[in-house]
Amino acid sequence: MVTKHQRYSGFTLIEVLVAMAIVALGLTAVFMQVNQMLASSIYLQQKTLATWVAVDRITEIRLQAEYPKPGQTKDEIEMGGIRWGYRVTVAETPADNLRRIDVAVFPADNPDSILATASGFRGVAIQRDTGPVMPGVGTGQGGIPNGLTQ
Repeated sequence: MVTKHQRYSGFTLIEVLVAMAIVALGLTAVFMQVNQMLASSIYLQQKTLATWVAVDRITEIRLQAEYPKPGQTKDEIEMGGIRWGYRVTVAETPADNLRRIDVAVFPADNPDSILATASGFRGVAIQRDTGPVMPGVGTGQGGIPNGLTQ
């Protein structure tokens, strides 16, 4: 039998609902942070791969025997399981024997979303018939600059 002064112990329905709302808000914030970290990780992975594509393309152009002509070309390549598009722009510089190479890389299905760019230069060797290797440096015996030995 329950007497008038006997009290029940435990939580009321309102207290339980408030506690559940607080836990739900906390879990929502945690899930949002995890989702943001995942999106950032994917973006950084794609940006890294796109940068590798750009640098690889510049290296390939530098290693070619043929001196690049000014102009723009587009192509696609696969790296890291992703299909990439890239645009190579070769431009003249004030130096006759030097070309500037700019590469822009984007997902193949979205050419307006450039993820990485890289720039490099490709030159040709200068033929020196006579004179010092560097201005102001005289040559010693056998045409070797002073201070250097074979």
